[in-house]
Amino acid sequence: MGYRRVIKTLGAAALLAAAQPTVAAPGEPLVVARLPEPALQVTTLRDPEGDAASEAVASFAKALGEAELAQRQAVAQRCRSATAVPAGGSARQAWEANCRYTRR
Repeated sequence: MGYRRVIKTLGAAALLAAAQPTVAAPGEPLVVARLPEPALQVTTLRDPEGDAASEAVASFAKALGEAELAQRQAVAQRCRSATAVPAGGSARQAWEANCRYTRR
């Protein structure tokens, strides 16, 4: 009977020793970086024969890029010029859709 008590005690001690929390190594620090605004980049491959259709497509892609840049600049200017955030209604929804996530 004495051996059983000793074995139970040693077993309980081993379980308690295994259950002790260990201190983990310190983790890496969290690094937060500001990313630049994504830019629309349209590239067209030039055909060695260079027909008029490929030049028209290149010119259309360039016009789209310029229009997108002009629209982005107009929205940014409108958001910078707004002194106060609209309180509610459709003006608030329009502000949130255009200006809420722009960088000031």
